[in-house]
Amino acid sequence: VTDACATKAVVRKTIEKFGRLDVAFANAGISWRGTPGTIMGCDEREFEHIVEVDLFGVWRTIRAALPEVVRNEGQILVTSSVYAFLNGVANAPYAASKAAVEMLTRSLRVELGGTTATA
Repeated sequence: VTDACATKAVVRKTIEKFGRLDVAFANAGISWRGTPGTIMGCDEREFEHIVEVDLFGVWRTIRAALPEVVRNEGQILVTSSVYAFLNGVANAPYAASKAAVEMLTRSLRVELGGTTATA
């Protein structure tokens, strides 16, 4: 999910094999490597990597699948987390990325309002 070209290729190969794509499941999530820590103690690259996978991975999956799902009046399923709604003590990057995934999905639902596809 960190490679947009690979994500698009998976969608393309799925369509080639099955003839269409009706449902896409956008599910990506990683957390800290090792022991969870504080915001102040978190390495910036690790924080960015978590957001890259957890948020951008979901976004890339949605973007790659969306045209075909809309065309087929299908559905995009997205996994968020309870951390999208509860505090993320000792897990801030994961909680922040999952809250962003929740808002991304809510936005997608509104955008799909003029279609028969759902999210």
